[in-house]
Parts: sequence; structure tokens; C-alpha cells
Amino acid sequence: MSANHPLDAELRDLWSRRRDLDEAGWTRLYEISVAVLMNYKPRELAGLPEDREVYILEFFQDKVFRLDSLSRCDHVGALRLYYQRYLRDLIRSRQVRTSHEVPDEHDLERESPPSLDEALDVAAGRLDIFAELAEAGLAPAEVAVSASAWLAASEEWVRLFVALSNCPDAARSEPLVHLARRKSIRSQAYKAEKLGFNWRGGDVDGFTGTLLGRWIVDSLGIELIPDGSSPSQQAQLCCN
Repeated sequence: MSANHPLDAELRDLWSRRRDLDEAGWTRLYEISVAVLMNYKPRELAGLPEDREVYILEFFQDKVFRLDSLSRCDHVGALRLYYQRYLRDLIRSRQVRTSHEVPDEHDLERESPPSLDEALDVAAGRLDIFAELAEAGLAPAEVAVSASAWLAASEEWVRLFVALSNCPDAARSEPLVHLARRKSIRSQAYKAEKLGFNWRGGDVDGFTGTLLGRWIVDSLGIELIPDGSSPSQQAQLCCN
């Protein structure tokens, strides 16, 4: 591990101030992480199916932005080591899932594969959010960094509402009323409306005044235009 990399000092400084970084600081920390890790090719990547850009972004979101982990990073060598350990954890997780998979009792040879239309619908659903970002002139990585900075500057209840109620799949999402009770969050309904969840105003102008609305409009520069869906549904953009 090198202790004399040109980015060492800047990385160490930004890392130590993660709790207080603004959007520009988070953007710079992300740029440094990408610059360092794109030039690093640990052997673990050979055991993973996606391109390395995917794992760098996931590492940044899962580890760098998680303020209670990876408490120090004094040089780029430490960043590479954290990344390598993250990849190893991914590989172990994949192996565990594979070992616990239950064989399907159905005879796959007798079952018809999904139709071409069905397959295209699934693929389109995955790409819709990226197409919308592209139309707005935004790259997914830019949105991820902006969202990270917004969450870091938000109150704890905002992070809990977003992470545990809004972002998970429906089967894993925790209803706000249960989440508020479990985490002792008072005025759950008021806070949900203030955040932009369950918005009852029905108008874009009203949603623009919520916490999510201000982030989407002011930080991302996205103009909210009525399209038949509710503003709160449009706000799902930040989690996908």
C-alpha cells in the first residue's frame, strides 16, 4: 500500500469529514474513489458477473456513505483494501445464496419460457429510470452522489423513512406507522407529508415545497411536470 499517492492527503481529509460534507465534498470524494478504484483490478472481480463500474458505485453507496463503517482511510491503499474486502463479501454472499437455493419442483423442460413481449416489458422496466435520468441530462452516478449528500445533511428520521420504508421492494418495505413506532418517531404522518411521502396536496407546486421536492428541483434541477401520476410517485426517482 502506497503512503505517497498524490490523492492521499485529499482523500484522508474528505474521509475524516464525511459527516459534515456538502454536495461538492461528496462529489469530490466519489471522483477520487472512482479514479483510484477504476485503476485497481483485484482478482475478486473475476468471480463477479457485472462490470467493475457497478461494484465501485455499490461500494461507495454501501460502505463509503455509511458513516458508521470504515472509520478511517488514510491513503488510497486503505481504500483499495476496503474495496477488495467488499468484493470478497459479495462473493461469499453469492455462494451462500447458491448453496441455499431450493431446486424448483416443476419440470422446467415442460414449462414455456416467457414470451418475447413479457421479457421486453421486464427489461424496459429496469431501463425506464435510466432513460428518464438521461432525458433530464443526469448520470446515475451524479444522482447517487447528490442523494448521498442530501441524506447526510438530513435529520435521522428522514434517513430512516427513506431507507426502510420507501426504497426497499414492497415485500421488504416497512409501513411508516410500524417504523415510527419501532424507532420512537413522533408525528409520523406530519413528517411523512413534510418529506414528500403520502403527499395529499395533489399539486406539483405543493410537492415542490417538501424536502424531497426541494432536493429534486433545487439540487438536481429537474422540473416537476404533472403527467397524471401523483408527485409522491414521481419522487420515487431518488431511490431507483
